[in-house]
Amino acid sequence: MSYKPGDNYVRVITTNSSTGAAVNADSLPTAQLVHNGAVDASVSVTVTNLGTGVYACSCTIPSSYAAGDTVQLVVNATVGGVAGVASYEVQQLDAKRLADITDASGRVTLTPSEHSLISGTDVPAALDASGSLESNLTLRQALRLMASVLLGPVSGATGGAATVTFTSAGNGGITRVVATVDANGNRSSITLTP
Repeated sequence: MSYKPGDNYVRVITTNSSTGAAVNADSLPTAQLVHNGAVDASVSVTVTNLGTGVYACSCTIPSSYAAGDTVQLVVNATVGGVAGVASYEVQQLDAKRLADITDASGRVTLTPSEHSLISGTDVPAALDASGSLESNLTLRQALRLMASVLLGPVSGATGGAATVTFTSAGNGGITRVVATVDANGNRSSITLTP
């Protein structure tokens, strides 16, 4: 499971006798949260006995922590008069979890700023960036030309016509590509109207 700042961090630990049998600690174990390699004494870790030799350690990860920070649990317990300490795996905090970006049906939901990356100013800017595809074509212009050739009406493609004309797909018949061809359909020149 991943965690993020503000989450409730829970770790279940066990205590055992020297034979390996589950036994309770002599007294309730204590635990500390280690943040980026240093004990954070401001965080209170609650330890609860769940059953013989089984304890839950829980705390709230401070909201002031950041994505990429690490947290780790260190537990002190005395069993049969022997004091011991154990550390548990390091968790790297995330900015978001899957549940934060999906709704109940599993669909991804986006914040307004995330949405703008897809449908706001960033995509149109990329489509219309000068020379983004060829030195004289933007990506949007190239897509218009390709759509006319692949999907639009065409005239002059048979019968040895001197030109073949491609018009825009579903956009009022704007002529996008006029190709001058020989009897075999080889193009000798192209006029583009992106």
